[in-house]
Amino acid sequence: MAENVTVKQTTRLQQVVVFSVALDEHVDVNDVARLAIVARYCDNDHIYEELCCLIPLGDTVKGVDIITASVSYFENQNININKIFCVTTDAASAMVGKNKGFVKLLQDHIGRQVLSFHCIIHQESLCAKMSSLCLNSVMETVIKMVNFIVSRSSLIHRQFKSLLQEMEGAYTDLPLYSNVRWLSRGNVLNGFVSSLEAIKVLLDEKERHFPELNDDNWLCKLMLLADITKHLNDLNLRLQGQGQTVIELFEHWKGFASKLDIFCLDITTNTYKYFPNVKAHSNRFTVNRDALQKYVEAFKGEFAKRGQNFQIHRPVFSYLIKPDLIDLTTTPSDLSLFEWMDGDNFEMQHIEFKSLEL
Repeated sequence: MAENVTVKQTTRLQQVVVFSVALDEHVDVNDVARLAIVARYCDNDHIYEELCCLIPLGDTVKGVDIITASVSYFENQNININKIFCVTTDAASAMVGKNKGFVKLLQDHIGRQVLSFHCIIHQESLCAKMSSLCLNSVMETVIKMVNFIVSRSSLIHRQFKSLLQEMEGAYTDLPLYSNVRWLSRGNVLNGFVSSLEAIKVLLDEKERHFPELNDDNWLCKLMLLADITKHLNDLNLRLQGQGQTVIELFEHWKGFASKLDIFCLDITTNTYKYFPNVKAHSNRFTVNRDALQKYVEAFKGEFAKRGQNFQIHRPVFSYLIKPDLIDLTTTPSDLSLFEWMDGDNFEMQHIEFKSLEL
């Protein structure tokens, strides 16, 4: 059955006009670097997103190693690598290096430009990490407490779960943090904030002293981190899933960027409509509004910076969405990206399309 699936996939890739690829390189548990290649293509009005191969690499993982492995795979499968229209990577130097990165070497190999994107979910994750540097100490402290309760001792863990039941908490347990899972940070923070009183009681019983739990400023940062991470998790879920085009993903990204303006105003006016944990904290303690505003502004700036990769290709997106509203004589657009179409008559076909009455 597996062989039949591979044959069907190879046959379709041989027959399609163009296809895009996503590449990722990781080291497995045996310290072997492996390259994953995922292809996305359209066949008979059906969009496929399929793993093509998982290739073991050698001792080095450079752009030349990745291009060599990729070209070798496609040649062995008799798939024309010149049909690649778009490449998505994690933006590591081996992938997007100016002179020796995979994308540059691929363009040299096929003799033309390709659309190149940095994985949007990876960018969202990096954006959250980079913008929360001032809150890293908060997350580190949370992880220490969670690890003590859940991992230190089976007895302590059982006692905590019993305590949650007695206090009729919203959660029955605390999830452990995993750095490699997209939504882990938000899940841990939500569970921690909801179980905060039970956590204080247990730590007092075990004589584990964390002065942060009595620090109003630290608690305020904790509430902000939980709220903003919840918004990021919602965005992350919208970006996940098969079948979405880069245009749809870009729309999600732009929508969240607009929300950040509302978040800033929400903090400036002390409303906290979109920060429920901060609002609950403000009902009991004084909130440092300037510190919260500074964080959200930094996050907004990092988000805008990460979105530049998509802004560069905005003319292409606009043309694909509403080609009848684009004037090719005045709009800067690299038509070489569409060489797989009938390039000789591209402009003429565009004029005829615009002249049609719907």
